[in-house]
Amino acid sequence: MLRIETYDDVIQFSLQRKFLHYLVAQVNAFLVDGLLVDTGPAFLGKEMLSACQKYHLQQIVNTHHHEDHIGNNALLQREFSLPIRAHREALPVIRQPRENLDMSLQRRLLWGQPVMAKARRIGNVLRTPRYLFRVLPTPGHSPDHICLYEEKKGWLFVGDLMVEGHAKLFFPVANQQLLLESLKKVALLTPSVIFCASNGVILDGYRFLQKKIEFWERKLAASSIWEKKEAMELNYAQEHNKRRTISL
Repeated sequence: MLRIETYDDVIQFSLQRKFLHYLVAQVNAFLVDGLLVDTGPAFLGKEMLSACQKYHLQQIVNTHHHEDHIGNNALLQREFSLPIRAHREALPVIRQPRENLDMSLQRRLLWGQPVMAKARRIGNVLRTPRYLFRVLPTPGHSPDHICLYEEKKGWLFVGDLMVEGHAKLFFPVANQQLLLESLKKVALLTPSVIFCASNGVILDGYRFLQKKIEFWERKLAASSIWEKKEAMELNYAQEHNKRRTISL
């Protein structure tokens, strides 16, 4: 299933998988001034192609290499002759997904298998006829993750940087500390509106971002305390065993 909504000049494609009328998973792609940010999963290729035929697409950017973001690259590139850009570390997967994308059976059944597409390394900025986007490396969710920021509008396209729902289950955060650093990095831009792959359009973007930062700070602090406690217990056990061995 695919739903279309609009905010200002941005078109949101909400791609959903349902089972017995229940929503199982959802991911959002966005079209702004001819630029398609992510292409959605292969299992919804027919719906995505039909929706995109109503608009004038000029280029594609993948925020990272996961299959629910690159799944229709080849289909749309073949239909519209579009250039695709992504982080250099995402290129091997986009170009040869069968060989380089490590997918569980669960993910394959949910989203489908992407097909190889041509892609090139993205630069520091990306232009459309009316907008200029800064390209921001934001590792954490994945090493190759990027965000796009349009300064005049205050728009921030975050991919899975603020992941929620199904993606938390299927795509565990690769590096939690890096994710927190990336969140703080984009927070310095004080974005007004955030376009998120899992949350859709977030109008109070900066406030939402601050809440995410606070969440990860608490989570990492709790993890640090737990790790220190485990280390102390391990050291105590080792010392106890050492003394016991000596006494024997």
